Amino acid sequence: MLKTAIIGCGHGGQALAADLTRRGCHVTLYAHPDHPGSIQAITNAGGIMCEGLINEFVPLTAVTTNMQQAVSGSDYIFIVVPSFAHEAMFIELLPFLQPGQTIITLAANFASLSYLRLLEKTNKMHGIDILDMASLPYICRSDHAGTVNIITVKKKLAAASIPSAAIDKHIRALTPIFPCELLPYQDVLSLGMNITSGMTHPAITLLNAGRIGEGKDTFYFYRDGITPEVAAIIELLDMERIRIGNKLGLEMYSYLDLMAEYYGTRYESIYQFFRQSPSHNALSMCPASLKDRYITQDVAGLLVPWYCLGKLVQIESFTLNNLINLASIINKTNYLRTGTNLVRLNLHDKTVDEVRQYVHKGEVPASLPGLQPVYGMQMKPVLHTGYIS
Repeated sequence: MLKTAIIGCGHGGQALAADLTRRGCHVTLYAHPDHPGSIQAITNAGGIMCEGLINEFVPLTAVTTNMQQAVSGSDYIFIVVPSFAHEAMFIELLPFLQPGQTIITLAANFASLSYLRLLEKTNKMHGIDILDMASLPYICRSDHAGTVNIITVKKKLAAASIPSAAIDKHIRALTPIFPCELLPYQDVLSLGMNITSGMTHPAITLLNAGRIGEGKDTFYFYRDGITPEVAAIIELLDMERIRIGNKLGLEMYSYLDLMAEYYGTRYESIYQFFRQSPSHNALSMCPASLKDRYITQDVAGLLVPWYCLGKLVQIESFTLNNLINLASIINKTNYLRTGTNLVRLNLHDKTVDEVRQYVHKGEVPASLPGLQPVYGMQMKPVLHTGYIS
């Protein structure tokens, strides 16, 4: 039986804790004592009430606000918190990590690279593997403490590791207990460049700014928030992202291909996808404010590193830059300075070849061998030769 710790007690942490418990894992659910969320309600009830696709009460083995207790003896430690809290949570976790443990971050947004920097500084790299996953395996919500509504489970989900060669081993270990098929990516940089929430959330949020903030669930975010013009901006964003990834030598996929792989449905256009996707329109999904994770997480944690990696390979990205600037103006925050820039990822002092080697092995040797991509998804990677500026 795999022993797992789940760090974070929001909607994603609750869904994962309940689902992994049902699949035979020993699960310890952790909430930070300063941000306990639903932990008291779960403790009082002895478990989590699931609704939607999983419709049952799931008793939990252990619930705690003690980090050492949560991770002691765990094979896999899942970090399920917003990306702006990844590094702070990892710092809390760091003193208790032991060789042989593996840290997995859901909706990782390049998290493994910030963790790697901290492991290097504390000389704790030996025997610790890091996995990034592209997102939560669920679309889910928790509107009441201790209750989670699981709306959809993805068909497939991308994963990558440091060291990159360890990914197949971890997928074999996780396959019996994880709710969807895991697709191996060549490295965490490629995974980060293909995370879909950077295209799903920021443009729609910013271009509907006038009607966000009146209260939660004001309108159906995807169905009502999309217009042909907004879809056209997301298409340009997709092209810029792919162009940057190609210049870095990464495996890159179009947004529509990624969503078809994850949800098992195919749409002809981004506009049609947002208007018709059942998974995305089952509930309104409207953010309550412009400081929601759709901006604070997806602009700061995805658009910013995409743009900065573009600068590294001398690509100026007009759409990315303008969305970042608009979000910065609206929220009075310089996301290029405070977001996940190259300094935070420890890539600022490296050449492109050194970056590629670093994300594969967590180190930069004196000589750099040629690197051959290994494609995990059963799709043709996108190679754009044209570009609309």
